[in-house]
Amino acid sequence: MTLYVAARYTEKGRARAIRAALVNAGYAVTSRWLHAPEGTPLATAAREDLEDIRQSHALGFVQAKPDPRGMRGAYVEVGYALALGLPILVLDESDPDETSPNWTVFWSLPRVTVFPSLDRLLCALPALAWRQEEGPIA
Repeated sequence: MTLYVAARYTEKGRARAIRAALVNAGYAVTSRWLHAPEGTPLATAAREDLEDIRQSHALGFVQAKPDPRGMRGAYVEVGYALALGLPILVLDESDPDETSPNWTVFWSLPRVTVFPSLDRLLCALPALAWRQEEGPIA
């Protein structure tokens, strides 16, 4: 199973640690942005991100604390993955419920699952990988 890790750019270090945990658990991660050199042209980065999402079976979204700078790119990546029919795995270690300032109506969709910890997300992946063999989860 191949995943794309989406996160706020300033959370790159945390996203790299999550990537390492996924790889150690036997999963492939397509997120080239995690190791792209500084100064990569923005249009190139955007095209690579979309290509990496298309090459994935699911998208892992790393929720960050609310910030006025937002997570614009990561939310675009989530929308793109939803449009492709990919499952979305939200890692929200803060307070993952509908009262959270991080909550969005899209987390209520059937193919979106919110996890309160990386351990819980990793435990759920084998079942998701099995289901992916049958095609996109509706």
